[in-house]
Amino acid sequence: MDRAVGRQSIAAEAPVVPTGGLAVEQRQLDAAARNRDAAQKVILSDQADVNYKSLDFKRIDKLARQGYMSADARDLAAAALKARCLLRRGM
Repeated sequence: MDRAVGRQSIAAEAPVVPTGGLAVEQRQLDAAARNRDAAQKVILSDQADVNYKSLDFKRIDKLARQGYMSADARDLAAAALKARCLLRRGM
């Protein structure tokens, strides 16, 4: 009887480690890391797109001022740059 009481008190004092919960939390952490990595790639892609559209607009604007490009081409490049910048701000 004393041994049974001793076992019960040891079992009551031993910390319980919820291994199932740890696995779930690890999967959530892994998913969050993948989401962060994907978001960083999207940001880099967006920055590259804005840089490209900015350079494209400057090139077309210069050519339009020299009479080699139409005002429509310049306006389209300006609109594309503005739209991209607005979309980027909304993120």
